[in-house]
Amino acid sequence: MENKVIGLVTFANPNKWSMVDERTGEVREGNTIEYIPVDSLKPLLNEDGTLGTKVVKESLPTEKIGSVTVVPAFYTMTFAFKNVKGKLQVKLDSLELLSEV
Repeated sequence: MENKVIGLVTFANPNKWSMVDERTGEVREGNTIEYIPVDSLKPLLNEDGTLGTKVVKESLPTEKIGSVTVVPAFYTMTFAFKNVKGKLQVKLDSLELLSEV
């Protein structure tokens, strides 16, 4: 199952991070990106009176960081859903450039 949304990528780090999971011993790695889940730069007034949208920080699989070619820019973002021990996890899976800002 996958879901696509549009987001404004504001930061992408081409240097991968790597760590060992203390519980499983598995090596985990990825690249950090930051994005705003919006499809325009119009001012946003939320129902609760707050303004704007919070930036989301997430890891992208190392083999997919090459798809981030321009920042800031709008991308179509594909999210993958996984069932892990009965709990739904949503992870950014890939990006496709839509337009530069």
